[in-house]
Amino acid sequence: MRSFNSVGKSLFSPTVVQKTMESVPSSGPSNVTGKALSSTTIKVKWGDVPLFEQNGFIIIYQSKDPKEASNFRVVSNNTKSIILKKLLKYVIYDIQVLAFTKMGDGVPSKPKLLIRTLEDVPDPPIIIYFPVVTYKMARVVWAPPTKPNGIIIAYRVSYVLQNKLSNKQESYTEVNATVHEFTASGLLRETYYNFSVAAKTNSGWGKPAIVQVFTMKDRSAPESPSKPIILSQVQARSVSISWQNGNDGYGPLRNFTIQFKTTDQGEDNWDTVPDVVPPDVTTFTVSGLKPNTTYRFRVAATNDIGTSPFSNSSGDVSTLQDVPEKAPTNVKVVSITTDSVNVTWEVPNSSTWNGPLLGFIVQYRQDDLAEFQQEDITYKSKRNSIWCQLSSLNKFVNYEFRVIAYNEIGKSPASKPFIYFVGYAPPSAAPVNVTAEALNGTRVKVTWDPPPQVSQNGKISGYKVKYFRLSRPSKTNSMTTLNTFVILDHLAMYSKYSISILAFNTAGQGPRANEVIVQTKQGAPGPPGNLTFFSIMLQSLNVSWTRPKKPNGIIKFYEVTYHQEYTDEGRKMVQLNVPGNQLFYHAKELEENKTYIFTVRAKTIHLGKKIAGSITTGPQKGSPDSPNKPLCEMTTRGVNISWSNQDEGHYPILKYLLQARKEDPQSSQTYRTKRETEAVSTKRGVWSTILLKESPQTGALLNVHSLDAGDIYQFRVMAINWLGISFPSEPSEALRIEDPSTGSLVDGKRHLIARPFHTEWWFLVIIALSGLIVIMTVILLLVLVGRKKRMKRESMRKRNTPPLPLEPPPVDDGGFTTFDRRSVY
Repeated sequence: MRSFNSVGKSLFSPTVVQKTMESVPSSGPSNVTGKALSSTTIKVKWGDVPLFEQNGFIIIYQSKDPKEASNFRVVSNNTKSIILKKLLKYVIYDIQVLAFTKMGDGVPSKPKLLIRTLEDVPDPPIIIYFPVVTYKMARVVWAPPTKPNGIIIAYRVSYVLQNKLSNKQESYTEVNATVHEFTASGLLRETYYNFSVAAKTNSGWGKPAIVQVFTMKDRSAPESPSKPIILSQVQARSVSISWQNGNDGYGPLRNFTIQFKTTDQGEDNWDTVPDVVPPDVTTFTVSGLKPNTTYRFRVAATNDIGTSPFSNSSGDVSTLQDVPEKAPTNVKVVSITTDSVNVTWEVPNSSTWNGPLLGFIVQYRQDDLAEFQQEDITYKSKRNSIWCQLSSLNKFVNYEFRVIAYNEIGKSPASKPFIYFVGYAPPSAAPVNVTAEALNGTRVKVTWDPPPQVSQNGKISGYKVKYFRLSRPSKTNSMTTLNTFVILDHLAMYSKYSISILAFNTAGQGPRANEVIVQTKQGAPGPPGNLTFFSIMLQSLNVSWTRPKKPNGIIKFYEVTYHQEYTDEGRKMVQLNVPGNQLFYHAKELEENKTYIFTVRAKTIHLGKKIAGSITTGPQKGSPDSPNKPLCEMTTRGVNISWSNQDEGHYPILKYLLQARKEDPQSSQTYRTKRETEAVSTKRGVWSTILLKESPQTGALLNVHSLDAGDIYQFRVMAINWLGISFPSEPSEALRIEDPSTGSLVDGKRHLIARPFHTEWWFLVIIALSGLIVIMTVILLLVLVGRKKRMKRESMRKRNTPPLPLEPPPVDDGGFTTFDRRSVY
């Protein structure tokens, strides 16, 4: 390294040599070739991994065959070739070679080698059975071999009496490779025959499959085998069972089916052994089981007719324990001090323990040493994450750490090694005295003190501040500073923030301090949303809005202003405040068919941005079409008006507005009565609203007293839905309104216009008589109550005072007569 300025460059500094940590190879071996030596072997050769892509010491090469599960061939680093054995015959293999270090597998070689093993004689055909058997004939059917080991070119079928004393020679018949059945005739009645079927490739005839048949018509499915017996050969991953055959139903057995299940599985949840069990076998070892697991077994027999019911299940048997299958995972190392570390890892899945897990072995060594040191950690808790603290390590040295699980049988594979440099440690304590103060609506000042000196583990390199809005915890922000304070900018107004701080040095980050919560101050709100107009009438409308997306505080009120878009008399503006919990306003006293501009803005401690919209009073797009021409009729009850609707618009019709207009009367001699306190004032020739009908029904009855008697009127109707009002209908025919106190001719007919009953003379007489009766009744009740009280007092006085001898008799109270006479005096 050297420095330079405007004058020139300095000399280079002394050379520093530093070795990077080991990793997996980043490339595969070069020059990979292969050749099939036989039907079961392939020889593979390769060269070295490029030097700069080895990333460590090459320990082992793996030849990987993806056609067969877990088929790896591992060779030493000194060997650059391998012979792959026990391969499948006449099968194409994808072969790759990879190198790996102690850190793990490298990259497989490219391109893949595609090599086919050589051809060989085939295996025996499978699934041989006799679908049709009579006393003289038998038809045999088979399927191609599972392992043809080449291209099948023919099959050979032969049959002979099972009786070995028979001198009859075995006859052979060859059939084409596409034929999978053969019929033998001229057989002896109720006799056992042995049939053999063999396949042929270019390498020759394979081993035949031999099956037995009994020439008889009445065959049946076999009986169930006996209950399986568990033999003594119980291993960790296999169990041997034995059983006895039942009656074969004169259809010789072809195979047995074995099923098993654990005691945790459901009653009908059985797994089937994939192997084909020959009919002459009554003892079988079931493999592929899980260690330390309890199983049950059952068996069924199959002949040409069908399969028997399964036998009764065996008794429970538990496989033996085995070493753990999987290594601990997610090994991590963190410095505590400059010479101590904390190692953590996760426990492997319990299904791979293969027995109760006893503990873990933590192995560690310096990178340049061969021998491991270790710590034994007993597994007592049921936690998924385990840790171990290692102390008194050498400083400024790379250490390799790995973890092994164990049970009473043995140890698991070692975990992937973790390389860690010991000598530096991050701070072991968090910053203290953390405080946060809101400066305004978008800025917060955070202050703190460094961690205690004994926990800094060297010089503090800086601090990392993490903060997020509580309403949006997924969106986290962070910043780094060298100071013990920071000002957070561009925050959301009137929002709560969580703030936490940690210190770090060259070794890493320390723990976070406890979070502090702070709320920014209020500010001007954003604009309200979704300004909407509805119920738009001729002279009024409703306007609504939604709360601002950014209220930035507590909204005190909304400022609503509106004015006409154009006016010759100067713009008249209306401004008012709506409470903060109200999101609508009903504007009245507007002019018909005029365009108004509305603006709304919210206020917290300041007025915010506004939202504006314009609307024209009267019919809107989506309002109902104008109703049809109304029909009017004068009746004794009033003016009956009816009409019909057209299209109701975007919303259902809710109500109607009825208007009337005076015309010049046909007769100026008609008496007119002005009811200014009750009737709607209508100017001659001008349409005036007389009724708002709060119903979607198409009809209305007008009281004649709301109109001027003797005048001629026309009527029209406007429909109203949620959005607004329609255009007016065509005016009705002219109709004269007659005085209800007299019967007059209306449209050439005599009608008696009924007056309200409270205006008749007899109604006043009835009211007067009713009042007199009520007054007399009250007076009578008062008299009776008074008389009763006086009689009670006289009775009490006589009881307490002896009578005088010359006392005159009491004066009789003569009721109404006496009352009337006393009233005179």
